[in-house]
Amino acid sequence: MWSRHIVAVENRAGMTTGETWLRNFDNIVQNAKIRIDIPVAPTLEPIPLRGTIVTRLSGFDRIYKFRVRLKLPNPELNRWARQIYDEMIEQHLSEYLQEFVSPDGIRKDEDSKAYSSAALAELGYKEGGIQIDGEQNGRRVQLYEGRTAIAGRIDQLKSLIRGLSTNARGVQLPRALVQIEDEINRLFPNED
Repeated sequence: MWSRHIVAVENRAGMTTGETWLRNFDNIVQNAKIRIDIPVAPTLEPIPLRGTIVTRLSGFDRIYKFRVRLKLPNPELNRWARQIYDEMIEQHLSEYLQEFVSPDGIRKDEDSKAYSSAALAELGYKEGGIQIDGEQNGRRVQLYEGRTAIAGRIDQLKSLIRGLSTNARGVQLPRALVQIEDEINRLFPNED
């Protein structure tokens, strides 16, 4: 089992609709990194719907270019994550830009580096989206994927949270946390 580091953000109109809140959050974390000794400050990246990036990659008949900017992954995920993690720590890298290019087409099977990189990107260990250029159904296609986070819904959570801020009761908070955890597990199952 590996530890997950997932942040749930409430969608509030006017506050989280743009990227200003995310830039401000990243600035706070970067400033905190100066005070503590960690190799790379954590950043928030949208985790897309499970299978989106890998399915898109596999859906191409031929891929000529695959580009992804990986962030420091959890080394306990798999051997590929461990290799990327070790290389990034050894080289003091905060990100790892990978661009696979071949006029004959790059490999996209489960044992390929492109597939492994897509799987890491799908788990959120990326910066920005991924780019795939290739052929699909005889047509040349360029695709950008992975920029939109998966979204969940928890019924009546907003009123529960508002109630906590006005008259917090010990019973409501654990119930809210269980609902949040259940929704995260539904959207992003932990594969033990």
